Amino acid sequence: MKSMIGVATLFLSGVLLAGSVQAVDPAPASTADVLGKLHSTNVKEFRMGKMAGEHGRAKDVRVYGETIIDDHDALDTKVVALAREEGIVLAAHTPAVVMDEMPMSAGFDAAFARSMLRDHRKNIAEVQAARDATSDEKLRALLNAVLPVLEKHEDMAQQLVDQSDKS
Repeated sequence: MKSMIGVATLFLSGVLLAGSVQAVDPAPASTADVLGKLHSTNVKEFRMGKMAGEHGRAKDVRVYGETIIDDHDALDTKVVALAREEGIVLAAHTPAVVMDEMPMSAGFDAAFARSMLRDHRKNIAEVQAARDATSDEKLRALLNAVLPVLEKHEDMAQQLVDQSDKS
């Protein structure tokens, strides 16, 4: 977790996944741009996980927040390592982090779950598109490692949404 905080401070940046699932641009992005988007996503998810820990009312939401923090911290360590290995200045390719508006009241858990579900669906689509478009084998391997984590987060978010809909 400490490495993510340090990385987040160095690279205050963007979002791979904000908003709803949209058509994915078929033009291949550079390795640097893909790593920048991944980094930005990891920073956002880390911050969202912290928000869940601070404002989540349900234990499942807080546990999901911890999972998000741990997993995106580990993913970001890999992103930063590949950027260094490739000689990429990550800060130059990282979009600004855009946080979702969240109610800090009784509606937090449901809004958080829906935001995470939407984000992870979009992230999965973008990672798959980048993986399929790249000729960089190291990047492809990283993206293949990222997908199962994002899919796990999507499944967890869907469970939270389903629980929210029942109450």
